[in-house]
Amino acid sequence: TYSTNGSCGYYSSSDSTLKTKVTPTRHDATGIINQLVVRDYNWKTAEKDPLVIGFIAQEALEVYPDMVIQNLEKEGEENYYSIRPGMLIPIMVRDFQSKQERVRQLEEKLAAKEQELKERMNKVRASLEH
Repeated sequence: TYSTNGSCGYYSSSDSTLKTKVTPTRHDATGIINQLVVRDYNWKTAEKDPLVIGFIAQEALEVYPDMVIQNLEKEGEENYYSIRPGMLIPIMVRDFQSKQERVRQLEEKLAAKEQELKERMNKVRASLEH
């Protein structure tokens, strides 16, 4: 996409008026993130170039099929798979949100334990003073 101010970018329609049946995700974001294998590799057409970091589509297909598409070439040509990286963004956000919630829960638990410890210490101090 090209804009009038000269910037380029990729945009995906996300307007609520274009959507129906909106619900919280059914995907196990943390499970997907934990199962995706990040690889270093070279493209066969550029083996002397620096290593690239990314995914192997066939491996990602096993973990998160929505992230992979099969490119159907002309008859007689080889079919291959491609990654749809934009599909990973909501999964990463959901995984981050769940981790933030876990951090919040642990902070609350820690604060309660600290308060409990403070109260016990005050009782011990009070008993030693008498």
